[in-house]
Amino acid sequence: MSHSHTQLSYARLATGAAVGSALTLAASPYVRSRIAIKLHLLKMFIAEGFLEESATSTWADWISRLKTLRLLLWIEGNHQRNVLNSGGPEACKRDPAKMFQEPLPHLKHLKQMMNLEKASEMGAMDNSPVLKDLVLVGGGHSHVHVLRMLGMAPMKGVRVTLVTRDVETPYSGMMPGHVAGLYTRAECHIDLVRMARFAKARVVHAEATGLDLAGKRVILSGRPAISYDILSINIGCSPQMCNGLASGYDAARLAGGGTSDGLDAVTPVKPIDGFSARWDAVLAKTAQWAGEQHIVIVGGGAGGIELALSIQYRLQTELRKLGKPREWARVSVVTRSRGILPSHSQGTRKIFARILRERHVKLMTGFAVERVQGNLLQSKDGRAQAFDECVWCTQGAPQQWIQSSGLGLDDAGFLTVEQTMQCKGVEDDSVFAAGDIASIIGHPRPKAGVFAVMAGMPLAENLRRKLEGRPLVKYWPQTEWLGLIGTGDGKCVASRGSLAVAEHEWLWELKDWIDRKWMYNYTEGIPLMEDKSDPTAGNKIAAVAGTEALELLKHASMRCGGCGAKVGASVLERTMQRLKHGDPSGDSPDGTGIPTRPDVLVGMDAPDDCAVVLADPDAPAGPVTVHTVDFFRSFVGDDYLFGRIAAIHAISDCHAMNAHPQTALAMAVLPLATEAVQEESLFQMMAGACEAMREAGCALGGGHTCEGQEQALGFCVSGTATSVHALLKKGGMQVGEVLVLTKAIGTGTVLAAEMRNK
Repeated sequence: MSHSHTQLSYARLATGAAVGSALTLAASPYVRSRIAIKLHLLKMFIAEGFLEESATSTWADWISRLKTLRLLLWIEGNHQRNVLNSGGPEACKRDPAKMFQEPLPHLKHLKQMMNLEKASEMGAMDNSPVLKDLVLVGGGHSHVHVLRMLGMAPMKGVRVTLVTRDVETPYSGMMPGHVAGLYTRAECHIDLVRMARFAKARVVHAEATGLDLAGKRVILSGRPAISYDILSINIGCSPQMCNGLASGYDAARLAGGGTSDGLDAVTPVKPIDGFSARWDAVLAKTAQWAGEQHIVIVGGGAGGIELALSIQYRLQTELRKLGKPREWARVSVVTRSRGILPSHSQGTRKIFARILRERHVKLMTGFAVERVQGNLLQSKDGRAQAFDECVWCTQGAPQQWIQSSGLGLDDAGFLTVEQTMQCKGVEDDSVFAAGDIASIIGHPRPKAGVFAVMAGMPLAENLRRKLEGRPLVKYWPQTEWLGLIGTGDGKCVASRGSLAVAEHEWLWELKDWIDRKWMYNYTEGIPLMEDKSDPTAGNKIAAVAGTEALELLKHASMRCGGCGAKVGASVLERTMQRLKHGDPSGDSPDGTGIPTRPDVLVGMDAPDDCAVVLADPDAPAGPVTVHTVDFFRSFVGDDYLFGRIAAIHAISDCHAMNAHPQTALAMAVLPLATEAVQEESLFQMMAGACEAMREAGCALGGGHTCEGQEQALGFCVSGTATSVHALLKKGGMQVGEVLVLTKAIGTGTVLAAEMRNK
């Protein structure tokens, strides 16, 4: 099986066709293919003996299993039909994306997207003033769907902001496959910046650490809080830890600060980025293994068991490539429960108990880890288990800041929400939550990715309704769900209710099809960012003006906003020549030329990064002042970051000439919006600028603001130097000297690609 793409095996299609051919000779190929699929699937289910429950089951149990079997049969039938409709097995192998362009029939929210896309306003320019701020905290599965829906049906007057700790979000259903080497990292991660760009949403790359409900602000780490009118929280959860730590997020935060309270050798499976980095390091070290290495997974739920089997398969595969004994990779599972997979049926538990035995994965039940001391797990009953690597995959726990948020909580510390997804504890019902961080009152469900995915649809609908002042809809979470649990080696076990289907390749193919199809809608399946309005259409003046005018209009919406937004050098040079020597096109007034003064040592005669002026005209060898100006429109959605970039950019001219920045005057342009929105934008921009000025020792001396079509910011910066001879000028380099770049080049290309959602 390929490490980059799981190869789908469609041999059973041909087998099914042979079974049904005698009955369908006179039918059309379309009908024949479908009858063949049904006959083959029925034969497959009968032949494989799929029921694992005891013979003591009631009639109600059998009826429930038959309903689940029918659902599984229907989904697999859709899979096979999708293959045939996409050109057949060979066509799908050549171009798997052919299968992914139609929604999964059993997922309503994907059909919702397809229906909305047909009548959407994607790509339409929205110049209406901002009236409301919608802030999404976290880039979980629910918010990914919200962004997709906002991109297909933008809301006029609503400014959307995504606050996220990570710019990529993993799809939990594919992570065990990634660990097993069946998917690349890119195949199981969603680019949140790209999703936000599609939704015309701003991205604030920061971690939320609290809420100010009275002031309607989200507290952020290392930067000013951000205001909201409507807030939605989808930050997930992480494993419950020991040693006094509430969750894996808290452990990761402490580790980043240089301490992990004795948990140096323990890696929580979430945050995923931390686990992924540790897993890459483990794989890299296999070449140095000289004997057995013991990996222990804490947690006996579906996630822990699937991860244990995936880790074992990948490590044994790597060892085999290196010519080392596969047995060196020892894997154990410890769980505080009396058995594994407590939320699944007895049949599912039996199947995985057998698989663990056959794969020689050690299982320790009733092992409640109380403390980790070095590389030793200590249980409450006095037992101990040594390890070389330990992965924590226990029941989920919320981040600590949720406890002091002022929102309603359940007994486990998760946010309590109504069926409308609105949080308890907020008078104006302006805070929503979904996914693992939320518990729906009266409808408790496991902390599983399937519920976060399904919650995305009602969340997107109710956020829109709340902003529009319409009644909200109630969400009824499903009581049962189809679990396709991987075994790491290209097989899957199916579990739903009391039905259990033993591990098989076709179940992995089904899971792979479902997962890739879902991911496609949030990755390659995102529509290209194209402006629907053609500025040249019907423009008779542009047609008469010629090719240059037409090309200018076609690319007007994609002009650069940063350094590349400067007027072209040829335009600037011709303008300066006309000012200096007079306008040859007509009469010029007396005194033609660019005004100057004797104390201006560096000006328009020999332009440099800064203009240079004598501090004392009577002391030509004395101190000088330098003056520079920089100004451009916003090219990033984060106002704080934009303000910081604008200030650094303006101040850098002083640094380039070896002068010390002293004062700065701001020039800010704000689009038409409500006063509250304008205030928040101006505050965030200037807060970022002030941070950069403090670092440079530069004072903010004043400024000017005005309204305009697009947000923009610039600074006039003044600095000092001991003399003109202390300055570094552009023309001063000599042969043999070294040019030092203080920042990476190519940011313009990156920004241009980002504007096009690439």
